[in-house]
Amino acid sequence: MLISNRFCFIHYPKTGGTFVCEMLKRLLAPSRVGRLCHDVARKFRVRFPLYPYVYVELPKHTFRRSIPQQHRLKPIVACVRHPIDLYVSHYRFGWWHRFPESYFDNVQLLLKHYPSFPQLSFTEFAACVREHGLWSVRARDANMSPYDGWYSREFISCFASQPSHVLASGADYDSLLEAMRRETKSVRFLRMESLNQDLMQALSELGYDRTELSFIEDHGRIYPGKPTRSPGESWRQHCSREVADRILGSERLILDLFPEYGNGIADEEVSREPIDAPSCDVNQAGECVRDEGSVA
Repeated sequence: MLISNRFCFIHYPKTGGTFVCEMLKRLLAPSRVGRLCHDVARKFRVRFPLYPYVYVELPKHTFRRSIPQQHRLKPIVACVRHPIDLYVSHYRFGWWHRFPESYFDNVQLLLKHYPSFPQLSFTEFAACVREHGLWSVRARDANMSPYDGWYSREFISCFASQPSHVLASGADYDSLLEAMRRETKSVRFLRMESLNQDLMQALSELGYDRTELSFIEDHGRIYPGKPTRSPGESWRQHCSREVADRILGSERLILDLFPEYGNGIADEEVSREPIDAPSCDVNQAGECVRDEGSVA
């Protein structure tokens, strides 16, 4: 999370937050020395007495309810992404290989059902997340079934100021949806599909001069690690209709909150071949190894 004197940016995983954070830092602290001072403050909790700090960084994926009290009235900016794109991005990035306890509710039970883990195709990964994903299990515990998608449940915890109050109406979907509409009414969501333009527009609405924002317009993607897809590649071109329908069916909350994602996927946009290749090679320690021997 990044907090400035005008807004709070919530970095929701795998939605372009690394790019947004870097653009915000360059806007707020244009000099490298300035950004270095902020990095030192974040990493070592040491501040230089004479430097005028212009933003504060909390742990990367801090949720809304953890915003410090003195900043809670500030506008919130965050990113959102099509559910299928989000699932495939998680699959390709591969952290679920290295940190299964962060993704799945009961790893031992998962291994019984998926003995080839972590060598899973995308089809298997999507099913595994639905059955054993930490947030999917929590959604079922909150009586959100059948709309118990991993993305939807984590989204509630991330963006609701009081998730327990929202989840209290989990069995009544209409009440749940209305509660989340109220919770997110004040959040300015940037669509990952048009991230540069949306970020510029949001910052302009927050009072920044568009001449200060010109560097954002044509800036290329910034990744948290080595890119895991080709430029211009659409994840939806590699997802079978059956898998796509299952994901979209469980993520109704996201689709209702963001209607532009709610029309499904046209037949011609969906590959008849699922992503069946593992996201990366796996070494004996169960780590995801990418090209040149690097470990994700």
